Amino acid sequence: MKLKILFVLTVMSLTCFAQNQVLEIPVDYKSIYYSDKASLAISNEETGELVIYIEDDFQTKAYLLDKDLQVKSTLQFKNLPNKFKDFIGYNAYENDMYEMIFTNSSKKKYGALHLDFANQKTEVVTLDFKFKKEAHVQGVTVKDKFYMISSNKGTNTINFYGYKAKAFTKLKSLSLDEVEYKSYNYTSRAYNLLVNKGIASSGSLVKMDNNTPNAIEITSKPNKLYTIDDALVITFDHLKSKTIAYKITVPDFQKEVIEFEKPEYGQEYVKHNSYIYDGKIFQIKANASEMKFTVKDFESKKLLKEIYLNKKDSITFKNTPIIQEGPGFILGTRTREMEATSKFLRKISNGDIGISTYKKDNIYKLILGGKVEVRRGGGGIGAFGAVGAIPVGAIGPISVGFNPTFFAYGGYSSTKSTRIECLFNDAFEHQQGEVPNNVFDDIKAFEDWLRSIKKQDVATTQDYDIYEKDSKYLNTRNIPKLTNVFRHNSKIYFSFIGSEDRIYHLVEFAE
Repeated sequence: MKLKILFVLTVMSLTCFAQNQVLEIPVDYKSIYYSDKASLAISNEETGELVIYIEDDFQTKAYLLDKDLQVKSTLQFKNLPNKFKDFIGYNAYENDMYEMIFTNSSKKKYGALHLDFANQKTEVVTLDFKFKKEAHVQGVTVKDKFYMISSNKGTNTINFYGYKAKAFTKLKSLSLDEVEYKSYNYTSRAYNLLVNKGIASSGSLVKMDNNTPNAIEITSKPNKLYTIDDALVITFDHLKSKTIAYKITVPDFQKEVIEFEKPEYGQEYVKHNSYIYDGKIFQIKANASEMKFTVKDFESKKLLKEIYLNKKDSITFKNTPIIQEGPGFILGTRTREMEATSKFLRKISNGDIGISTYKKDNIYKLILGGKVEVRRGGGGIGAFGAVGAIPVGAIGPISVGFNPTFFAYGGYSSTKSTRIECLFNDAFEHQQGEVPNNVFDDIKAFEDWLRSIKKQDVATTQDYDIYEKDSKYLNTRNIPKLTNVFRHNSKIYFSFIGSEDRIYHLVEFAE
């Protein structure tokens, strides 16, 4: 109790972060291990309620919070088997019932965890379900309803499944013929772009949270899945001439194909990509000599902005130096600044190119850059941990697709890229000034502060005097464990369990 009081005083005394601790739950966390445990949050869009899911050594606790973030009900049950730790989505209902869909690492076995808070019941359902000539692509929840996406092997067909009455049901199959292309004697189809078939494969569909900042490591992926209002938007950037977008409304699965021509200029080998945000599509194309990026209205395709850059030009529209982050030989991360435009173009066209943007106070913060995965000796481990460059903050027992906000934060807080950051107003006119922090910057700074604060750094209180007498506490830190970042009721939250107080802390951050 004393430690709890001290920690609350410490957090409340910190005014430099735009944050507010809104809840503490004494979960009585038992385990001394965290890396194989899950901490999840499920936001019910219809009711405004929130489910907190915390896995411990042998038992999992789930808390149902009402719209005022007060604990309404609690469930405690045996942990899921270790092989079922990949959560891919959920269904949320109005009657305090939730269904969490999970799979194994190979995506060949599936199941669901039913949480019935009203009747204080839980049930684990193992599904007798196997794909036939299909492969798993993604799981996504839209408007509290879960959909699983698969693709037929060697075809342009994708399928959508729903989960209801303890079974998967195929809801719709759609054809994505527009993405097919031929190169020499090889024909690539949608399946090749959507399904990851090994280390050398470029096939994968990355789920984006475009309501939050995103790092180049994420936006440089060529195939993206967005949830925009009541539609799924899938974009493909494998062709240098155009971005192909599919807008698929749910639950009726009406498909609209929209193609956006990419910037054109005299070029040889080029890298290219796109990003959707705020009803607009941002496209970039570059090689070692030139770069061009454009902004278009997503619905009308009207060109809103176009900027061309030659390697001999000064970058007049940037608000930061050219920043390069990468692996340090000793300290882990190295950051340096570059001056030459030619070096910037060479770096971003050498690897995976990307563009990201985020709007605050009617100003767009634009990030243009590229990511190069650097491998060190001794195998496939490189600058970003493992082959595939999954951000550090998103590694763990949960699927990176279950909570794309946490995935975005993990990439943003551990970015290693070459980039420039730019500011534009609503008319996409360049604005002078220092690039402001965004919500992820604030969360990262707060998390770093929590990891560094010691009890003796806190102003002396009656509670602190108790700890001062016992030297074993002096260097103890209440380090945040089982961290999570998620969106709920249009707000961003950072949650963690303190390594010392074993309390679940929920902190709201202003955007």
